[in-house]
Amino acid sequence: MATISSISVTCAACGTASEQRRATGIDTVGFPDLDLRPPEMRRSTMHTWLQECPSCGFVAPDISKSDDIERAAMHGPEWNALLAGRGGADALSNRFERRAFLERAGAKDGLAAFRMLCAAWDADDRKDVAGAKAYRAKAVPLFEAALDGPPSPQLAVDWTMQLVDVLRRLRRWDEADTLNDRLFDEDRMTIRAVAAFNARMIQEGDDARFGMGIALEEAGA
Repeated sequence: MATISSISVTCAACGTASEQRRATGIDTVGFPDLDLRPPEMRRSTMHTWLQECPSCGFVAPDISKSDDIERAAMHGPEWNALLAGRGGADALSNRFERRAFLERAGAKDGLAAFRMLCAAWDADDRKDVAGAKAYRAKAVPLFEAALDGPPSPQLAVDWTMQLVDVLRRLRRWDEADTLNDRLFDEDRMTIRAVAAFNARMIQEGDDARFGMGIALEEAGA
C-alpha cells in the first residue's frame, strides 16, 4: 500500500522552505497503458512525482536541486504565462507543463515530452478532453526531437511507443502508422504484439485509451 508523507524541502531557486509530499511503499499490479502510463498503485501517485515551490513556482522531482539553466529559464513571458495558470483546476497538469518547459530549456527533450504526456494523463483523469488533446499535441515535437537524439535503444523503443499512442489519440493516423512500423523490427515479442494491436486500432480509426494487457492477450503472449 502506498504511503503519502510530508518532508521539509528548501527550494534551490529561491531559498523558501516548504512541506512537500512523497509516496513510498508503492507496488504496481498489471500492465501499463500503451503510452506506458504505469498501472496502479503508481498511477495514482502522480501528485507526488514533482515538487513545487509555493513561492517562486520552481518545479522539479527534488526542488532542493537546480542548475543555472533552470534558474535562467524562470524569467520571461513564457514562464510567467505558465506560472499564472498554476492555481486552477488544471494545477497538476500545469505543474508538469512547467517542468517540461524547464527540461526543454536544458535540451532534455525526452524528459520534456514525458512531462507533457503526464500533463495529458492528468487531463484525462479530469475528463478534460480538449486539454488532454492540447498537451498531447505539445508532446509530439518534443518526442520527435528526442528520437532524433539519437537515444539509447531502450529509450528509442519507449519513446516510439509513446509517440505512436499520442499520434493515435490525436487521430493523426498516417503519422502514427508510419512510426508504428518501426516497432515491428523489434526482437521482443511483446513489442511486436503492441505494434500489431496499434496497427489494427489505427486502421479502425480507434483513438481510445488501451492497456498493454489487451494487446498481449490478443497476441496470445
